[in-house]
Amino acid sequence: MCDLGCTMTPRKGLLYVAVVLVIMLDTLRRIFVGSRPIDVVMLVVELLVLLLIAYEVGSGVWHKLKMRHRRSALLPYLEKGQKLLLGIPDQALEPHETVERWMQEVESWTSETRNFLDEHSPNASFAFMSTVRSGTVERAARRSDGTTFRVTGSLGDAYQHLQTKLDNLRRIIEEPDVYF
Repeated sequence: MCDLGCTMTPRKGLLYVAVVLVIMLDTLRRIFVGSRPIDVVMLVVELLVLLLIAYEVGSGVWHKLKMRHRRSALLPYLEKGQKLLLGIPDQALEPHETVERWMQEVESWTSETRNFLDEHSPNASFAFMSTVRSGTVERAARRSDGTTFRVTGSLGDAYQHLQTKLDNLRRIIEEPDVYF
């Protein structure tokens, strides 16, 4: 019943709850005993208006909390995608197996992210998978150590699609009301 540091004993807390209940019941008795029918009707109407206001405010707060939760649930996917983007292997220096493993990790990340989005919003999933603008994305990769190199072939395609999907995911996170 109390937070840390509270000195109220459970017995004292129960006493406070009992006193408040007695006061509330006495107030309700006074409202309904000796009142005219119009007073009761007005009280019911006022309570209905208060309930409507509480519903409107509560639904807005609930929606904001839900969007905040969805946004925070998407952040690990964004972080993993950014790590993949920065960890792209240089196909001129790395063995072919490393390049293939990176491309498989990108496919795995795409599937995981798409599955998460499918569960919560088909619109968000569709927007994430859209790679229409991937052809305009630069094929020069920048690694986490600052080195830059050109990527070509299927690695370049995977890199462009990864960049586009990360941009799409950022947009979904920044504007959750549009997609969810």
